[in-house]
This record gives sequence, C-alpha cells and structure tokens, in this order.
Amino acid sequence: MARPPEGGDRDQICAVGAGVCEVALTNSYYYVRMATGEDAADRAITQKVKLGFPSLDGKGAHINISGGGVAANAPNKANALKLLEFFASADSQAHISKNNNEYPASPDVPAPPPVDAYATFTANPMSVAAFAARQPEAQSMMSAAGWR
Repeated sequence: MARPPEGGDRDQICAVGAGVCEVALTNSYYYVRMATGEDAADRAITQKVKLGFPSLDGKGAHINISGGGVAANAPNKANALKLLEFFASADSQAHISKNNNEYPASPDVPAPPPVDAYATFTANPMSVAAFAARQPEAQSMMSAAGWR
C-alpha cells in the first residue's frame, strides 16, 4: 500500500478515488452505500474506483462473517437462543441484508438490490474453524511485516 491505512473504510475508498493509492482493503457494503447513497460526492468517488474481489489462484475471495453465541453462564439461555434463531431466519436475513447493504448469511436468501449487482464473486470455501486455528500464525506474520 502507498501509506498505512488512515480512517475507516470510506476513507480508504476516497483515498483510491483521490489517487493517493491504487488499492485499498475495505468491506464491500461501504462501497455499495457510497455508490447508492444520497451524497453526490460519495457517488462521484465510486465512479472513479471499482469494487473488486481478489481471488488468489482462483480460490475465491475472503469474506467476513458475523456470528452469535450464547455464553455458558447466560441467565436466559432459552430466549437468547430464540433471538439468534430469529436473526438467522430468512425474513430477518432479508431485512438485515436490505438495510445494511450486506450479503445475507443464509445461502437460501438472495442478495437484495443493489448488493446483488456485486454478488457474482466466488467466496473462498475455507471454514471458519480452519482459519481461526491459524489466526495466531497469521497475526505473527502480519506483525513481522509491519502491518498495523
């Protein structure tokens, strides 16, 4: 990268649009929000940059995941589980995706507009358990490389 990252995801997109750097890492929903929002300056920035999903050797792009759990000592486990089941339902996933410009967690729920325009990427199939087990190794490599 041309410089250490500064600010948040929108700032990274703006830096690429301003020519400060050629590549930035960002969550796709920020780009979609900027490209389809009411702010004309944000929309203009997204006309200068392209959202891409890098795929090393055709193995697919990394995707962030969201998850939920219930603590072992939770005082109201039954209702906590019901809440997680509610969030995982097709109706909730459709609502959350539509209102956050994110991809639904359920493969049975289609990506809503305008997210669907960017839904043709290939996701890396590595399980969360597999990359979680290697997180300390990855962190060590990033630290050795000076990543902050």
